[in-house]
Amino acid sequence: MSVAQVPRKDRVEYGEALYHVMDPGNRLEAIFCDDRDREVFLKTRGEASERCGWRVHCYVLMGNHYHLLLETPEAIEEGMLKALRRGRCFGSEEFQEALVEKMGKKDASVHTNNGSAIKRTHDEQEAERLIAIGLKALGISAVDLPKHPKGSAEKIALASVARQRTSVTNAWLAERLSMGAATRVSQYCGEAAGRSDIQKFAKKIEMAIGEN
Repeated sequence: MSVAQVPRKDRVEYGEALYHVMDPGNRLEAIFCDDRDREVFLKTRGEASERCGWRVHCYVLMGNHYHLLLETPEAIEEGMLKALRRGRCFGSEEFQEALVEKMGKKDASVHTNNGSAIKRTHDEQEAERLIAIGLKALGISAVDLPKHPKGSAEKIALASVARQRTSVTNAWLAERLSMGAATRVSQYCGEAAGRSDIQKFAKKIEMAIGEN
């Protein structure tokens, strides 16, 4: 028996409308870590309101979500709503750079107007920095790195640290560290926790990173 999908009701969009806007963090994780985050959010909300002509009558900022009571003097354009639903921000370049700066851990995700490219570039640059520190700590030169076996403990340690601290792809790591196919990187890193030799090298790399 097939089940028919019920379409969403048309959204009421007209001038002088009032909307209750609520937006939670991904997986209900915190979106405000401190007062600085709240200040940046309110500043950017003001920029968006001024740009779009919205009036915010009241708001509540919670740890992992926020509420807005929003009035739209004119009907909202559908394209603008799509941009909001996809998480794109209206903030200045300074705001976008501040977000990117916070994204030091894997799975941190933000979509600015050109956020995907910014995020990818940021993570690749950070991974390059971590790998350079790691190679120095392990006493391996960039020239000698390709000569090591694809699944050497040193390479797996480097890849594991980079994966934990950034969101670079397995394909990027496979090419950068000369580890063969991208699928092998995932397999190697999955074995890291159970191998004392890899853990020893990873700890050495982490200590070197902490000193830089």
